[in-house]
Amino acid sequence: MNLSKLQGGLLAIACVTLSAPMQAQAQDQTGADGESSGRMIEEVVVTARRKTESLQDVPLSVSAMGAEKLEQAGIDTAFDIQGNTPSFTISASTVGRSTPFLMIRGQRVNDFVLTVDPAVSVYINEVPVARVQGLGVMAVLDTQSLEVLKGPQGTLFGKNTTGGALVIHSKRPGEEFEAGAKITSGNLNQQKMQADVNVPITDWLALRGAVVREERDPSITDRDGGEGWYNIDDRAWRLSAMFSFEQFESTFFADGFETDNRGSTSALSWVDPDGAANLVTMGGMQAALERQQAGGYYETESNIEDSYERVETFGISNTSTYDFDNGIRAKIVMGVREVELQSRYDLDGSNEEVVSLTQPTEAEQESFELQFQGDLFEGRVDWTVGGLYFKEEGNDSIAATLLGLETFLSYEIENKSKSFYGAATWHILDDLRLAVGLRQTVDKRSIVLGPPAEGSAEETFKEPTWDVNIGYNFNEDTMAYLAHRHGYRSGGFNARAPNSDFLEPFAPEFVDDIELGLKTSFEIFGTSLQLNMAAFYSDYQDLQRGALVATSDGSLTVVVQTAANATITGGEFEWTWLPTENLDITGYVSMQKARYDEWNTPAFSTGIPGVDPLVNGSGLAGAVAGSIVNSSTGGSFEGTRDASDNRFAGVPDYMANITLRYRLPFVSLDWGDIFLQASAAWQSDTDHWEFNGPTTEQEAYTTVNARFEWNNMFGLPMDLAAWVKNVTREEYFAGVTSFEDNLGFVVQHRAEPRTQGVSISYRF
Repeated sequence: MNLSKLQGGLLAIACVTLSAPMQAQAQDQTGADGESSGRMIEEVVVTARRKTESLQDVPLSVSAMGAEKLEQAGIDTAFDIQGNTPSFTISASTVGRSTPFLMIRGQRVNDFVLTVDPAVSVYINEVPVARVQGLGVMAVLDTQSLEVLKGPQGTLFGKNTTGGALVIHSKRPGEEFEAGAKITSGNLNQQKMQADVNVPITDWLALRGAVVREERDPSITDRDGGEGWYNIDDRAWRLSAMFSFEQFESTFFADGFETDNRGSTSALSWVDPDGAANLVTMGGMQAALERQQAGGYYETESNIEDSYERVETFGISNTSTYDFDNGIRAKIVMGVREVELQSRYDLDGSNEEVVSLTQPTEAEQESFELQFQGDLFEGRVDWTVGGLYFKEEGNDSIAATLLGLETFLSYEIENKSKSFYGAATWHILDDLRLAVGLRQTVDKRSIVLGPPAEGSAEETFKEPTWDVNIGYNFNEDTMAYLAHRHGYRSGGFNARAPNSDFLEPFAPEFVDDIELGLKTSFEIFGTSLQLNMAAFYSDYQDLQRGALVATSDGSLTVVVQTAANATITGGEFEWTWLPTENLDITGYVSMQKARYDEWNTPAFSTGIPGVDPLVNGSGLAGAVAGSIVNSSTGGSFEGTRDASDNRFAGVPDYMANITLRYRLPFVSLDWGDIFLQASAAWQSDTDHWEFNGPTTEQEAYTTVNARFEWNNMFGLPMDLAAWVKNVTREEYFAGVTSFEDNLGFVVQHRAEPRTQGVSISYRF
């Protein structure tokens, strides 16, 4: 643990006003005599089991935030969820902010190739979303709630989910007219405008709409005077309509997102003087590293003047329910979504022409789910059965420029998934429940390689997944549970294959999980305290990881293999405490120790004197690097390297957060409510590459946020907020791309610098 940084974060808490989300909302409790007897913690409602129920009654580890808490926490994009939710991280990818990486309990999305399913699934209004482009904005636009479901979701949320799920519910049209607008202005010339409106048309029809427009200058500047990177130029909208006729209800959602920004870049952090990149550039990479170290943390350089990230998404969904007279509810969930991505970015952080990628991707999906819910034996057993059909089609091409040479790959895919599931909860006693669930999934995948490679393949994968848990209520406020789950992630094909030699499919990934938890609320010294705890053990078999292999023509490529087994153990401890009438204290501590049990990968000698054997690659870039180094130097395979006991990339062992929210008691109610919030989020050191080493390790760090709120100003429906994120100007990186084992350099992807701003909103 970096004590100096942690102490700095705690000192900042004592000196400034900070922000973070609260897991539950406080409400006053009034006795029979009309006197206040203290505040109680308000119930949080979630849909983690595809039905509405209290968070404290769900026998699973779930973190949830409603619309009010999202606002209080200053969560403007999905990136702000990190640090506010245990065992969850999200970061911009090598492509840019609009294509994020998500991680839950050590399993993360770390590739966008269309033939590989993510370990963390996203659901928007109950529709599975295969590709996460645009999620940063769409996750919070007019959102009613965010739920982070941890661990494999093998039954009710079972679309190839071995790590967890992010479940997003948009606000639905209501019965009352309301409208609002919000304007935000911040540093980096940030300008953001939001608006929403809800219009009841009749007693059976209501409409709702929301829109957001945001611009911001780059957070990473070009030391050579160029435009910089990681700017924001986003536009998003969402429309909804709800029809209601007695026992029938139907809600339509339509949304769109568009961005055209400068995309991402890299900051050079390490160079091997005898590495291939430095030798080919005649010392240029070493000189670039010296310029990087002499310059500012948030500046870099690039030989690409026209880098970009252009994303367009469009989606439509419908959820319809009908309640039969016998108590059975039928539900249909349908959705379609289109995603288009065009990107060009530099991966060497220098003015040299070393590594750059251009990637246009198009994908469209459709899904249909039919579900029934009901109960038996006078409510002693409640049940859910259903089926899901999912289809995705898309095409992708990748043009890589490396050391002046170009390589091009392209492919088309079709992914189909069919599943049938059932779940039931048996109330054995009033306080004892047994829940079981089972899903059978059939995934059919096909690929057609485009030029210059040729070939096609098709494969079907099947696997039953299940969960079993038993829960016991010691009293109405304390519940303990024990759960076991079996999860699965579909196999697929290697889209980066240079020829049909690599069209043999890679196998599915499996996980068996055990979780023990306790959820309780009670009073202590006249104050309300809520504690949620969970400990888990996850055994992963056939983890899908990239590996470097030789082709028939003697070059190299990176393919997905299932040679790794791993264990993830950990726990989460969350609390909400209301020590006084005006102060809330919330926070969490989490541990997720993710290690490979067994992983041996081929080692390859570049043939360059003084250069260590390379092992594995970094996606397509590693494949191209290996191919060119091999063909130009005549390298060869030399045994294997044991990666057992290595840490998972990008997964900190420990995370913690503490939040204070204080209402100023001396402010007259006629003036409104003034709140001060305080939050510090800490995480332990992290290695951002599968092959751990000092060149890819991020030290432990603490980020501190600050927020001031003045709600209902002068009794008007107007709110003012001032905020600062990363108050202490913590400098840290959110990921790396390592060419240490092949070209001899490493680059970092910088996290956000300090940002601050003011927003004002008005509700009609």
